[in-house]
Amino acid sequence: QLEQYELKELSKSKLSPSKKDMATNDVIAKFNDARRRINEGSFTSIFSYEAIFGDIFQREGRKGFDIIIGNPPYLEDEGVGGYDDIQKLLGLTSNNLYAMFWIRSIRDLVRVGGQVSYITSDSFYTIRGHKKTREIMFKETEIQYAIQAGNWFFTFNNSWTAILTCVK
Repeated sequence: QLEQYELKELSKSKLSPSKKDMATNDVIAKFNDARRRINEGSFTSIFSYEAIFGDIFQREGRKGFDIIIGNPPYLEDEGVGGYDDIQKLLGLTSNNLYAMFWIRSIRDLVRVGGQVSYITSDSFYTIRGHKKTREIMFKETEIQYAIQAGNWFFTFNNSWTAILTCVK
């Protein structure tokens, strides 16, 4: 159903015929790849931002969200969650899910000039495994705010938290 939705929305777009053909081929290839990965048992997610938020990702010169605000999970994927392919795709050595949220938001979801603001564990400030996350943040964004919130913010799990806002 998502494939049909994407193709239908694409057919309504104001793209030139050649760009529309390329985009159509990309959609078909993406879903063919998903089918292949499902059959192999290596598929992790069917959620498609481009399908669900098609109008956001088809704006000329402003593709992506204006702002993303969230509190991603602080969990580590220890090989059982099936996120190894995403981690590898993003070029991360950290297996913390919130690092994947940060990088995916910066690289794929927020528009140029848009903001990403997350409250997460503050471990990405110093832990060696988050070096790549920090490098990407510093190279691909401008940090607007960095607040060390301490461990009082979420009293139920005693995590040390940070609130970080950056602009792509």
